Amino acid sequence: MTKNDIHDIVLVGGSTRIPKVEELLQELFNGKKLCKSINPDEAVAYGAAFHAASLTGAAFGLNKDVVLVDVAPLSLGIETNGGDMSIVVPRNTPIPIKMTKKNYQNAFDYVTRCCFIVYEGERPFAKDNHFLGEIFLNGITPAPKGVAKYDVHFEIDANGILTVSAELVGSKNKNQITITNHNGRSSKEEIDRMVKEAEVYKAQDEERKKASKAKNILENYIHHVRDALRSCRKGVNVKNMISLKDAVEKTEQWLEWNYLLGEASKFEEKMKALKTLCESVIRKKHLQGSNTCVKSEIIYTSDNLHM
Repeated sequence: MTKNDIHDIVLVGGSTRIPKVEELLQELFNGKKLCKSINPDEAVAYGAAFHAASLTGAAFGLNKDVVLVDVAPLSLGIETNGGDMSIVVPRNTPIPIKMTKKNYQNAFDYVTRCCFIVYEGERPFAKDNHFLGEIFLNGITPAPKGVAKYDVHFEIDANGILTVSAELVGSKNKNQITITNHNGRSSKEEIDRMVKEAEVYKAQDEERKKASKAKNILENYIHHVRDALRSCRKGVNVKNMISLKDAVEKTEQWLEWNYLLGEASKFEEKMKALKTLCESVIRKKHLQGSNTCVKSEIIYTSDNLHM
């Protein structure tokens, strides 16, 4: 939001009667006239009464065209594999609201337990945001990476109480957590600080996001190459097969050593080298029509969970 988006400036609180405060406000908003039709001492009470009336449906003759909107002060989401923050409810979303993000995938093979870690904040990496809680799903049927799918639901009621639930798609395996404003949520001061920090580190975070995305592309490409190798053994020269397996293992080892690297170009270079070798070894007819196609585009379909 910019200053040009502000329609009216309402004075709230007795201190706004100070002439210098009024002068500074007008300067800040490029000389815009201040709204003085409401007593500054009573403005908050008027707003609270109107909000209560709108929540209970008792308009008391008030203008029904006026809509009071409360919003989520910070983005809400969960941590995915690699530490990224996957946003489910964006900042400034009007509440009450219920939002769902579908088809998260298992990040590892044959897990029997899944953890959903909930955060609020504006930074692209979960660890830089405010931890709210976690949900566990136990007794999951083991499945290869990317096979199990999960839906995550965020619901905020009119009182700002947040309920987060997660479920394994196609089953009755479901769990939830409830977070109140007085139990784990950020204070107004913390919210202001986090929003300012997001602005300060915006450029740095963008670079880290690019690196994280490039890393995930490489990581998923390695996984799909391994699947392709299992299904494309016939007709592939043994020497070439060994060469490709060796390249995959070396790339995987490099990835382990450089997992926190913040340069996207380094991951892209490794991706390009592996893809070039792969395309020279595995014939196209073995890849077309296969669910294990190693084209890098397929990795954008959904997020891998942090498990």
